[in-house]
Formats: sequence, C-alpha cells, structure tokens
Amino acid sequence: MPPRFRIKLRGQLLLFTGLLVLVPLLLVGYLVDQRVSAAMTEQALSHNAHVGSLVQTEVKRFVETEEQALAVAAASADLWEPSLRQQHLEQLYGLMAHWKRVYIADTNTGKILNSSPGEDISKLPAIYDARLRDWYHRALVNPGVSVSEIYPDTVTGEDMITFSTVVRDEDGNLVGVLAADLTRDSLRKSLQEKIAISTNVNLWLVDPLGHFLLKPENPNVPPVSAYSSQFINELQKDQIVSQTKIPEVGWLAVVSQDSETALGEVHRLSLEIAWVTFLFLGLAILGVLYYVYRLTKPIDVLLQRIRAIEQGACWRDFPPMRVRFDEIGEVAQAFDKVTEELQELLRDVITTLTTTLDARDPYTRHHSERVSIYAHLLAQHLNWPSLEAENVLRASLMHDVGKIGVPEQILNKPGPLTPEEYEIMKTHSQGSFDILLRIPFYVKLGIAEMVLEHHERWDGKGYPLGLKGTDILPGARVMAIADAFDAMTSDRAYRKALSLDDALRELQRGAGKQFDPEMVEVFLSIPRPLLVTCISASSETQMNRVPLTAV
Repeated sequence: MPPRFRIKLRGQLLLFTGLLVLVPLLLVGYLVDQRVSAAMTEQALSHNAHVGSLVQTEVKRFVETEEQALAVAAASADLWEPSLRQQHLEQLYGLMAHWKRVYIADTNTGKILNSSPGEDISKLPAIYDARLRDWYHRALVNPGVSVSEIYPDTVTGEDMITFSTVVRDEDGNLVGVLAADLTRDSLRKSLQEKIAISTNVNLWLVDPLGHFLLKPENPNVPPVSAYSSQFINELQKDQIVSQTKIPEVGWLAVVSQDSETALGEVHRLSLEIAWVTFLFLGLAILGVLYYVYRLTKPIDVLLQRIRAIEQGACWRDFPPMRVRFDEIGEVAQAFDKVTEELQELLRDVITTLTTTLDARDPYTRHHSERVSIYAHLLAQHLNWPSLEAENVLRASLMHDVGKIGVPEQILNKPGPLTPEEYEIMKTHSQGSFDILLRIPFYVKLGIAEMVLEHHERWDGKGYPLGLKGTDILPGARVMAIADAFDAMTSDRAYRKALSLDDALRELQRGAGKQFDPEMVEVFLSIPRPLLVTCISASSETQMNRVPLTAV
C-alpha cells in the first residue's frame, strides 16, 4: 500500500526544532532579566542620588547655621573683654546644641583663654599650644568661618571637626581665635534628625583628605579607615554606589544600597521567569528526547539486527519493524529484503549441496538434516545460547559436503573399507572445511572449524588434526555425538539400524573415549519419546523440522 504522504527526515527535524524554539525561549528570558535588572539598578542609583542631594542640602544648611552663629559671636566686642568672655561663651554654647565645646585661643601665646563648658580647659596638657593646630591656622588664613578636617580630640580622643574664625577688638586688631568643636556623632545625629534614610541605605561623609566624617553602623559594609578608589571598588562588588560632591565644604557623600536588597524584586521576578523558562524548556527537552527516541529507535533496531545477524541470527527470527513513511522506513524495508534474499540464497546453496550428496549416497539420504536436529536438540539441553545452538545446526547441515570429493565406489561400498579407502574417506572433513572457507559468513561464525573437527575424538585418536579433550571445539563435540547417533539408528549399505537402546548404550560406552562424557550424559537425559519421534519421522517430516531459514 503506497504511503499517503512523506516527510523527509531533515524536514521533520527542522519542523520539530522550529516548533520548540529553544533558542528564542532562552534568549527572551535572558533579555527580560537583563532589562528588568538594569531598570531596577537605575532606580536604585536614582534613589541614592536623591539621598545624596538631601545630604548635600542638609550639610549645607547645617554648616551655614553653625558658621553664622560662630560669625555673629566673633563679631561681638564682648568676646575680647576678659570680664565678659566666659559669660558670652556660655551663652553661645547654649545656642549650639550639637557642639562639644566653644573656646577662645590667645593669638600671642596660643593658650586657651576661656571654654564652655569651662572645666575642659583644666584637662588640656600644660604645653598645649593652639598655634600648632590646623583649625587655628585655617582661621588666620581664610576669611569668615573655616571648617577643619577630622582629627582626634586632644582631651577625649573622639573624632572631631572644628569651626574657627578670628576675633578682633574695636580697632580691628587680632586678639584671638574663636573655635567650636563638633563630634562625628553629633554630626550624624543632626543629619539623621533631618534626613530619613532607609535601613538598607549606607551613608559615608568624606572630608577633602579622605577622612570619614560619617560612617554607617552596618556591620556588612567594608571596615575601612579612609576613602580610596580601592574602597569604592570593594564596595561596588555587592553594593549599588553613587557619590555626591558638597562644594561648600569640599565634602563627599557616598551613598550605597545592598545589591541583593535593592534588586530583590528583580530576583523575585527573575526567579519567576526562570521557573517559567525552565518549565517550558523542560517540556521542550522531554519532547525532543521523546522525538529523538522515536526517530532513532528504528536505527537502534536495525543495528541490533545487524549485530545479531553477524552472530548468526536469521532475519525471520525478528519481529516485523514498525511501518514508517520516511527514509528510515525505506532503509529498514530494504535491509530486511536484502537480508532475506542473501540468506535464502545461502540456504539454496546448502540445500543444493546436500541434495547432490544425497543423490550420490541413497543410504545417507537426509543424514545431514537429521544430524542437525540431534545436534540442535543437544545444544538446547546443554542450555547454550540460541545463536550458538543455531550455529551448531548450520555446521551439522554442512558437515559431510566434503564427501562430494569421495569416489562413489568408496562412498557406496556395501562392506567394510580397506585402510586405503578409509584414508580417502577421512579426507571429507578437510574437504568440507575447504568448501566452507569460500563462505566468509561461516568462517566468521566458526562453523568451518566445527565441521573440520567433527571427527576428532575425546581421547585424541580422531582425525584430521588429532585433537584431544577440550581442545576440540564444543560444537564439534556435539556434532560427533549427533553424527554417531544418526549413523547407528539409520540403515546403511553394510548393516541394519540399531535400536534406540542399543544406540544409547554404544554412546555410553564411547563416553570418555570417542565422545565428551558430560555431553553424552546430557544426551542420554533427553526424553526417549522425543528421540523416538526424531528417529521414526519420515524424510519429508525431517526436512520440515530442520529450520533451514537459519542458515
């Protein structure tokens, strides 16, 4: 029945692969993840920049407020009047809630004249000289109020920032430097009161020398002591970072967010995308695997058949292959057809040879077929694999083809052979071997060697090689028993057939001498009715019993 349609194998692969769209599916998932991640990163950077802008505004306002308060106090004439100086410093300190202390240093001696709170002066070292301090020199050099870098306080050791400006008398003469100390914690508290910073946001405030005016208390951030490019590089490994310059004081605000926290939504969305992608990908892979299995299954079956035939199996032993309407189906059909024709041709050749031999010796008609039945039966009872049993059957069919070269007067002689005639008769084993050498398939399966050795004896007195015991091929030992049993249970020109019991007793007497004793024991265990059936069957029935298709 001609197929209704055909799809080329290449077309099937292209169609199925195109339907699966594995590459587009993976690419879309990757691009969506990248786009969403980029958008969320940009949003996080925008938030950081907003925090930086708030910090800049608040720092500017805070510094301007402190500077204005200090400038107003410095402009008061009372500050250089010794009798009123302490009183006004205390009033100034009360106005500036975040300050650690306010004080005035003498320009001539560098000594702290007054301080609020006042008890701090007593804690200063005796050799303390304000003229050696950075805040003092900044006040002298810069107009207005100056802001120092961060430094450790001489008294408490706290990180400190100092606002300073000069104090002049009514005549404009320089009489001192007014300074106010601000601790790092005070600055932090002031900014926290004014700026609402999320718990997942970290803020660093850096002075022009790279000192940290503010640092986050988050234990997950790098524990560094100074601002540097290395600090930024380390921070960017797992943080989203932005930097904002505060030009009024030269400070830098560094704002960061933990990447995992900031991109948490991205991760959740990516996870959902990944689940969906892998779901469809898994389904696609299962589909591909199933399709490839369906596609390659016939090829596997063909390979198995080829290997089995190489080992001696027959094409008829295999179940019919599933019908396919593509190139694989055509190959399978062609393979079965060619194999059938070749094995049928080989069977015809073997049948022709045995028929020719039967025509020359009517007393041994169908002898080879009967030997093949007995040999196959014994191999089965020895629990040999089916292919090994089939090979013994093949060898048995061909074991006497070499008798074609034996003269008819010797082949059909009604009496015993002379020693010279017996030597000629013994050449049929080598003759059979020489004929089978022309069939490479039989040589590969070892059938030719089995035929050559089927007249070897267990005691080493056989021919043509004089092999002994297990040096003889197992198949040849099986054939020797089957050949002798059929010869004894068949009529010959020089004698009548023996009874079944007599033939079995002869095999038993020959065990360990002519035959393999273990194989004889197994042959004797074959049920008698089965052997009787084989002996009494007609020639036509015998031919039907021999699976010649196995050749």
